[in-house]
Amino acid sequence: MGAAFGLFGPLANMFSKSLPSRMAKDITEMSERLNFSEEGSNKDEFSFVALNEDVILVKFENMKDRTRILNLMPWLINQCLFVMLPFIKGQELDGYEFNIHPFWIRIFNIPLEQMNRQMAIDVGKAIGDVVAIG
Repeated sequence: MGAAFGLFGPLANMFSKSLPSRMAKDITEMSERLNFSEEGSNKDEFSFVALNEDVILVKFENMKDRTRILNLMPWLINQCLFVMLPFIKGQELDGYEFNIHPFWIRIFNIPLEQMNRQMAIDVGKAIGDVVAIG
């Protein structure tokens, strides 16, 4: 299998100025604790290159590892949400939308008598776009 690439970027650009300078280091440290593939992985199977203050290019040695990481998003790094998008050769960095990504949330303390599908939709819409209700 050939190499596969992904881009890590912030889900919301709300982080402090100190975070971008630490992002590559933090992702590298996190990656050392990850098993990218089910069989396990070694550090030589992926590498990181900072493209700018907000975006890091990740090179995986195979598509299976990249797919697994794409399916585990979003990532929480230093209390900020990050997503990884598939790298598209020739596409400008401005063409990637890191600020939109669906994720699961759980809402607590809704009175039992009001727990129904419509309440879930109403609360979800107050937060953002509702994709699905489980």
